[in-house]
Amino acid sequence: MSARLRLLFLVALFALAASLHAQSKSMCKTFFDSTAKLHTRVECAEALFSDPRFHFTFSGLPPGNGFALGGMFEDEVDNTSSSGKLSSKQAKLSVVGSVNQSWVASGIFDLTPPLYRPDRNKGNEVCQRLGILCTKTQLSLHAQGIHRSLQTISFYGLGPLSPALKHTFHQNDTFGGLTASLPLTDHLALGGGLELLQPDLPPTTDPLSVSKNFTNLTAPGLQSQPFFTHSNIAIITTASALTNPRTDDDPLNHTGPLMKRNIRFTFINQAAYHWYSAVNNTSSSFERFVFSGDESIAIGSNVRRYVTVADIGPSFGSRLFYYILRNACGNGHERLTAPSDYVIKVTQQCNYGKVEFRSNLAVSNAGTDSVIPFYLQSTVGGSDINSQVSLRGFPNYRFRDRNAVFAQAEYSVPIADPVGLLLFYDAGRVSSTLSDLTFSHLRQDAGFGATFSLQKNVVAQTYVAWGAGHGPTLNYNFSKLF
Repeated sequence: MSARLRLLFLVALFALAASLHAQSKSMCKTFFDSTAKLHTRVECAEALFSDPRFHFTFSGLPPGNGFALGGMFEDEVDNTSSSGKLSSKQAKLSVVGSVNQSWVASGIFDLTPPLYRPDRNKGNEVCQRLGILCTKTQLSLHAQGIHRSLQTISFYGLGPLSPALKHTFHQNDTFGGLTASLPLTDHLALGGGLELLQPDLPPTTDPLSVSKNFTNLTAPGLQSQPFFTHSNIAIITTASALTNPRTDDDPLNHTGPLMKRNIRFTFINQAAYHWYSAVNNTSSSFERFVFSGDESIAIGSNVRRYVTVADIGPSFGSRLFYYILRNACGNGHERLTAPSDYVIKVTQQCNYGKVEFRSNLAVSNAGTDSVIPFYLQSTVGGSDINSQVSLRGFPNYRFRDRNAVFAQAEYSVPIADPVGLLLFYDAGRVSSTLSDLTFSHLRQDAGFGATFSLQKNVVAQTYVAWGAGHGPTLNYNFSKLF
């Protein structure tokens, strides 16, 4: 059996297991029943892609490698010892393939060791104690091993002014490693890790391939790909704040204010320093500093009095207003006909979307006799090899260089589960020197699109963006597998 057939066979087995497991759920038994409610059918379809043990997945392949489909197996065990110490283990195995013969096989193992004991901090809040540390979260370990064979990675040359002529290359990667995160306080953590990486760029016969149109000078690292050890340290800060006035509303309350605000602010930032050491080839060794930030505002409210169909009234404006509320507050799939049917209920939490501000800065440094392999340089445009979106108005991997910066403002809101609305603005740039990484020459784009969620987590988006100078760009993105 060829390697490709073996891959498809494994994917089929995973997919079949996912399908059979999900179809065994009671909510799927009436999927084709004419009396089945819409939300029952939606939940059944979601189970195919989110079942706790076996499920389908569309993600896992970097963009540009065709439509992916695969299966994933997950297993998680949480444990509390007799002394109250908490621990957990989680394992994931997946195989994903696409129509252009790209594929990824991956496995991870997450461990929260039973090192902490329950206690209270100086503010008399419940925490987990390890020596002088008493935090809400615990030390976590993450191990992973991945092999991927990618048939189509785009390359347009190096620098912010590279021509818009797309070349492609094949990239095979095998890497594995271990990372750890140690919380020092509830808002500050220390991270670090070690990874072993073996890249390979097999030559191709495509007339527009990188191997036929570039040299080791114009595409450093094209001639040979060394084995790398990749280590890093990181500082992670997290903070959040909630504005939600205290109330004690009776579930039978039918008068008074309709809503109270429920707005959550979250700030997650990380600064990391990476060392890429090429074994037996110091000319390809380099270092990189990466800062990433994600500041978000989740906009919501809580219902303070119930509303029935009889309360809505006949006017179009009133019906539209409560239709929007019914979707935002959790009952959007129900068919309401009787005058006494609840449209919204007391204490329901309403979701009006999230505003996010994301930023990323990558600055690389190599010795005087060293170069940074082009396949490890930062990219801006569309999505990068880790499925991180940047300039959505441009093709995937459009700009590539030693240094990169981008910022994004985004608003997303659920419309009808699992679909949501997306509005965004992006700005970014690459450069060979840090002094050229200025905000005066940023590429910019803006647009709108749709998001697709599983278990309230966005797993994919499709969008239309303007700003690249050639009309609207239609593209899509799947979130990274794990």
